[in-house]
Amino acid sequence: MEETPLKRGSEPMHPVEVQPARPAMAGAISRLIAECVRGSYTGLLEGTAVQRLVAECSLPRIQAETGIPGGAPGWLGWLVATTPDGTVIGAAAGGVPLPGAGEVYRLCVSPQRRGNCVGSLLLAALTEQQREYDAETQAVTLLSEKDPAVGFFRCHGFQGSGTRLTRPLRAIADLSRHPDDRSEAHPMPALECCSGTC
Repeated sequence: MEETPLKRGSEPMHPVEVQPARPAMAGAISRLIAECVRGSYTGLLEGTAVQRLVAECSLPRIQAETGIPGGAPGWLGWLVATTPDGTVIGAAAGGVPLPGAGEVYRLCVSPQRRGNCVGSLLLAALTEQQREYDAETQAVTLLSEKDPAVGFFRCHGFQGSGTRLTRPLRAIADLSRHPDDRSEAHPMPALECCSGTC
């Protein structure tokens, strides 16, 4: 995949590459998810729930999942965002478990890199992956109505109440066309960085 230089305000950030995860990246993905879970949900969820979530991102599980490269609609594999030196700073996983219905299973970004569009780049890549399998909608189930990721997903057009948010993907396809040719029936915010929320 292509490297994308990031900007925060007018200040250029280091380029980030979004690519399919390789098995050698499993340890970095597992550590990143555990760090994000602890940082985002400690105090928001019960301690046992946080421990369970950390256990779900164990190295053996992530090793097994990165060994499955995707290609089956229900599991399309892990994507990672890396810096030029190969440091994993974000990870996302998803699939199309039902015809036409994309699902974001996990999306996390290193706390030090949040607000630098890394989450937006991962979501865009995940979305394109799901559209290749004819996903017409995309959904995410959050862990709490007060989940720290609510603002990020809402900024990217996800709607709903409670912990289940969805968005249509047809409108995203419209964004790639010239503004004069876009469908008015499906307005959708662009897959850009949502300042400070990604």
